[in-house]
Amino acid sequence: MPSSPRNTLDGHRLAVRKISTSPHAGNLLASASYDMTCRIWDVDLGKCVAVCSHHKEFAYGVEWSLFGEGWIGTVGWDGRLFVTDWKRQWDLE
Repeated sequence: MPSSPRNTLDGHRLAVRKISTSPHAGNLLASASYDMTCRIWDVDLGKCVAVCSHHKEFAYGVEWSLFGEGWIGTVGWDGRLFVTDWKRQWDLE
Protein backbone atom coordinates (compact mmCIF):
# COMPACT_ATOMS: atom_id res chain seq x y z
CA MET A 1 0.00 0.00 0.00
CA PRO A 2 1.42 3.41 -0.94
CA SER A 3 2.30 5.81 1.85
CA SER A 4 1.19 8.85 -0.16
CA PRO A 5 -1.45 9.59 -2.82
CA ARG A 6 -0.63 8.63 -6.41
CA ASN A 7 -1.84 12.04 -7.57
CA THR A 8 -3.78 15.03 -6.33
CA LEU A 9 -6.32 16.07 -8.93
CA ASP A 10 -7.04 19.77 -8.50
CA GLY A 11 -9.69 21.58 -10.51
CA HIS A 12 -13.13 21.42 -8.88
CA ARG A 13 -14.14 24.54 -6.95
CA LEU A 14 -16.61 22.77 -4.62
CA ALA A 15 -17.03 19.31 -3.10
CA VAL A 16 -16.73 16.26 -5.33
CA ARG A 17 -19.85 14.10 -5.01
CA LYS A 18 -19.01 11.05 -7.16
CA ILE A 19 -16.10 9.46 -9.02
CA SER A 20 -16.13 6.63 -11.53
CA THR A 21 -13.30 4.77 -13.24
CA SER A 22 -13.46 4.04 -16.94
CA PRO A 23 -14.12 0.38 -17.81
CA HIS A 24 -12.29 0.98 -21.10
CA ALA A 25 -9.16 2.94 -20.14
CA GLY A 26 -7.39 2.28 -16.86
CA ASN A 27 -5.96 5.81 -16.68
CA LEU A 28 -9.28 7.70 -16.90
CA LEU A 29 -11.46 8.79 -14.01
CA ALA A 30 -14.69 10.83 -14.15
CA SER A 31 -15.90 13.08 -11.34
CA ALA A 32 -19.11 14.99 -10.56
CA SER A 33 -19.01 18.06 -8.32
CA TYR A 34 -21.21 20.56 -6.55
CA ASP A 35 -19.48 23.22 -8.70
CA MET A 36 -21.94 22.09 -11.46
CA THR A 37 -19.23 20.43 -13.56
CA CYS A 38 -18.16 16.91 -14.38
CA ARG A 39 -14.57 16.26 -15.32
CA ILE A 40 -12.46 13.58 -16.97
CA TRP A 41 -9.04 13.07 -15.39
CA ASP A 42 -5.98 11.30 -16.71
CA VAL A 43 -4.59 9.87 -13.48
CA ASP A 44 -1.26 8.94 -15.11
CA LEU A 45 -0.71 12.59 -16.09
CA GLY A 46 -2.42 13.95 -12.97
CA LYS A 47 -4.55 16.44 -14.87
CA CYS A 48 -8.03 17.21 -16.11
CA VAL A 49 -8.50 16.46 -19.81
CA ALA A 50 -12.17 17.46 -20.30
CA VAL A 51 -14.96 19.41 -18.56
CA CYS A 52 -18.75 19.14 -18.88
CA SER A 53 -20.59 22.34 -17.92
CA HIS A 54 -24.09 21.34 -19.02
CA HIS A 55 -25.71 21.28 -15.55
CA LYS A 56 -27.37 24.35 -14.02
CA GLU A 57 -27.32 22.96 -10.44
CA PHE A 58 -25.05 20.61 -8.50
CA ALA A 59 -23.76 17.65 -10.53
CA TYR A 60 -24.02 14.64 -8.23
CA GLY A 61 -23.64 11.57 -10.41
CA VAL A 62 -21.44 10.33 -13.23
CA GLU A 63 -21.08 6.87 -14.76
CA TRP A 64 -19.35 5.37 -17.80
CA SER A 65 -21.19 3.24 -20.34
CA LEU A 66 -20.02 -0.34 -20.62
CA PHE A 67 -21.12 -0.44 -24.27
CA GLY A 68 -19.63 2.70 -25.77
CA GLU A 69 -16.07 3.70 -25.03
CA GLY A 70 -16.57 7.46 -24.74
CA TRP A 71 -20.17 7.56 -23.49
CA ILE A 72 -20.89 8.96 -20.03
CA GLY A 73 -24.11 9.70 -18.16
CA THR A 74 -24.25 12.64 -15.74
CA VAL A 75 -27.07 13.73 -13.40
CA GLY A 76 -27.65 16.93 -11.48
CA TRP A 77 -29.98 18.61 -9.02
CA ASP A 78 -31.38 20.49 -12.02
CA GLY A 79 -33.35 17.30 -12.79
CA ARG A 80 -31.43 16.73 -16.00
CA LEU A 81 -29.68 13.61 -17.23
CA PHE A 82 -27.11 13.95 -19.98
CA VAL A 83 -25.75 11.03 -21.98
CA THR A 84 -22.83 12.32 -24.00
CA ASP A 85 -19.67 11.33 -25.79
CA TRP A 86 -17.12 13.19 -23.69
CA LYS A 87 -14.49 13.34 -26.45
CA ARG A 88 -16.90 15.14 -28.79
CA GLN A 89 -19.30 17.05 -26.54
CA TRP A 90 -17.23 18.20 -23.55
CA ASP A 91 -14.70 21.03 -23.46
CA LEU A 92 -11.28 19.48 -23.92
CA GLU A 93 -8.53 20.92 -21.74
